[in-house]
Amino acid sequence: MAIIRLENEFSSNLTTKFSKVKMYHSSDIINFFNTSQKIQNIYNNIQKLLDKKYYAVLKNIDLQNDKTLFYHFSGLFGKVYPEIDYTDIKIDCPYTGCVSGYLIWHTDDAILGNKQPIYSTIYVIEEDPLKLPQNGILDIDDLVYYLEIHDKDFLDELLTRKLPMFSKGVHYYDNEKEDITIKQTLLYEEDNEIKVRFDLHRIKAYYFSKELIQSNEEKKFINKFLTLADKLKKTIYLEKHDFFIVNNRKTLHDRGECSLELNEDGSFNTREIFVGFVLE
Repeated sequence: MAIIRLENEFSSNLTTKFSKVKMYHSSDIINFFNTSQKIQNIYNNIQKLLDKKYYAVLKNIDLQNDKTLFYHFSGLFGKVYPEIDYTDIKIDCPYTGCVSGYLIWHTDDAILGNKQPIYSTIYVIEEDPLKLPQNGILDIDDLVYYLEIHDKDFLDELLTRKLPMFSKGVHYYDNEKEDITIKQTLLYEEDNEIKVRFDLHRIKAYYFSKELIQSNEEKKFINKFLTLADKLKKTIYLEKHDFFIVNNRKTLHDRGECSLELNEDGSFNTREIFVGFVLE
C-alpha cells in the first residue's frame, strides 16, 4: 500500500500553521500551498506514489475539518470541481455516498465517459464509530495483467462490449437534473494504456428509467467482472485525518459497511468525510 505518514512534530507544526491559514482569502491559501517548501515536499512525494501505484494515503495531516483547506490541498493535483461533497452516514440517505451499506466497485462520475475526473480525493473528518469500513482499490493494470494470462477473451470483451448508464445530472445536487444516457465500454484504451469507467448503480438506473429488463448475459458479464475485482482488490482502513487520493481512470474503488452510534438526544455519531474531484 502506498502510504506516507507525517511525523508527529511535522504534523503538529502544520496544524498550527493551518489554524491560521484557514482564515486567509482563497488566493492567499493557494499562494501558501504553492510556495511552502514543506507542502511542496508532501505533494511531490504523493505524486511519485500516484505515478507508480495510482493511489496514495497521506496520514496524520490535520486540515482543520475545513472545506476550503481541503479544496485547495486537493487543488495541488489539478483543477478541482467547484463543489466539495461533505458526507456523513445516514439511515435515510438521499444519494449513494451516505448509505451505511457496502458501496460496490465504481469510478466517480463514470457518466462522463473518458472525461471523468482524473483523481478522486477523500479526507476523513471523523472515523467510523466501530472502525468497520475498509476502502478497497483495484488497480486496472493488475486486472489487465491477470486477464492477459488467464482469460484474454474476457479482456477483449471488456474492451469492446458497451454498457448503458443513466443519470439525472452528474451529481445528486445538480439543479437542472438533466437526463444523461451513454453506452460505453467498461475498459477503454487512451494514451497507449487501458483505463476504466464503471458504475453499477447507473447501469441499473438505465434499465429502471427505460422500463427495460437487463439480459441475463449482461448480468453474468458484470458479475464476472465484479468477482475478479474482489479477487484482485487491496484494502485499507482510513483513520481520522487521512487524505486518500486515487487515479479515477486507472482504479476502481469500493467501501465496506459503516456503523452508526446513537446518542441520547437522537443524533448519530458517524463516519464523516470530504470528497473532491480533480480534473486534468
